[in-house]
Amino acid sequence: MSLFRGRGNDALTAFANEQIKAVASSGVRPAGSAAAGPSGPDDPTWAPLGAMAVGVFTAVRAACTHGDLSTVSNQIGPDLLKSLIRQQDTMAAGGKRRVTRIDQVTAEGFNGNVPGPDDRMMVVKYRVSGGIGELRLGDDLDAQLAVLPTQAWVEIWRLARPEDAPAVALAATCPNCGAPGNGLATCRYCGTNLTAAATDWAVQTIEWLA
Repeated sequence: MSLFRGRGNDALTAFANEQIKAVASSGVRPAGSAAAGPSGPDDPTWAPLGAMAVGVFTAVRAACTHGDLSTVSNQIGPDLLKSLIRQQDTMAAGGKRRVTRIDQVTAEGFNGNVPGPDDRMMVVKYRVSGGIGELRLGDDLDAQLAVLPTQAWVEIWRLARPEDAPAVALAATCPNCGAPGNGLATCRYCGTNLTAAATDWAVQTIEWLA
């Protein structure tokens, strides 16, 4: 999917639901089967995954802005990577590049989904504030980013881990309250997520809503 292809709100929601259904039908268990309540920046069950998701987002966006996707090739699915490279090559032929300035970004599991240690897919909703525009190749990048008009938008990313990836490790004790983990994905006392965020998540599809 195009990194800069917009959809209406209803279409965006339908797209995210389609991603969940498609992965479920493929035999890869979708994220969030045991989610309870919304997953956002202040939700302890989401915190480690949210930090990882924001890290993937900012790394991929920065690589696109600087025109070097090789630095994040392990964080982008092969089909999407080919599509992004084609887009960059097409724009470069016209002396331009699509760039993004990220001032603030938060991540939450779509429809409150929080993946467990055995999950291989999750759909993430990003709320972003910053600027999007076209860079003239050869001009000063920082100067052009600085003058981009500030706007807010929402993106839906489908992230996946390899099907043969091991389950994410569980913490022996809760980092929040110190209670024994007892082999659970979520602390039974305070609700903190006890799964260490894996580092092998890669974005497979991207949609955005201006």
